[in-house]
Amino acid sequence: MKIMFFWLLLPLVAYTQSSFPNSATDPLWLVGAGNFFGNPYTANYTLGSDVVLYGKHFEEILIYFPPDTQTRVEGYVRTEGKKVYIVTLDPFNARALSKEKLMYDFSLEVNKKIYCAAFSLDNPADSTLCWAVSTDSVVYRGIKRKTWNMWYSEWTPTGDPPQAAFTTWIEGVGSTTQPFFPLYCMSQGCEISSHIVCFHESNQLKFLNPYYESCDSLISTNTKDQIDKTDVKLYPSLASHQLTVENNHF
Repeated sequence: MKIMFFWLLLPLVAYTQSSFPNSATDPLWLVGAGNFFGNPYTANYTLGSDVVLYGKHFEEILIYFPPDTQTRVEGYVRTEGKKVYIVTLDPFNARALSKEKLMYDFSLEVNKKIYCAAFSLDNPADSTLCWAVSTDSVVYRGIKRKTWNMWYSEWTPTGDPPQAAFTTWIEGVGSTTQPFFPLYCMSQGCEISSHIVCFHESNQLKFLNPYYESCDSLISTNTKDQIDKTDVKLYPSLASHQLTVENNHF
């Protein structure tokens, strides 16, 4: 009877662990980022040591910028079943700890609204309304994963109607915009944008952004690709579907 019970539990444990990576598999996320007036760059995210916060076990979220190898702690993450929680460090308050926030719910049903961790400097709230508009199952490099297309309704301090930000969750990988999205501004009002380029586990490539041929085919960081701040044209001034950005180089 003991042996039967053990085998019955194996699929359940494996499936629970696949919701979001942990440090046991040496996960590595390569995230590309940049802003409108600067050079694009990449950042590597990994998971570090186990720590106890608020009476619960979390793993360190570590970041480093290639070619540097020195890491720094950017926050803490833990998985509970299908839900993933995050604690962030406040850059404006001596890197004080935030309270625990829900980052992912990989059991979320379509059109069910929940509160996710806030992800914008413009949003003083601890969480923001988010919901799935659709789900799918997609095969990435031979691995079948469930995906959620997510909308976020962001509160605006000006009193204007809430903005809507979009991203895709991938079970076992994270948000395609940024796997630890509360650490990064990803709303429509951000001048910084980010996206996952590739994801490795146990030194094996498990996800490659379809916009790239390889993890090495990143946007050029050569200075000649910088945008001249003094000669940028945007038109038309009122746009509903298409906005053209033009300067000397492109």
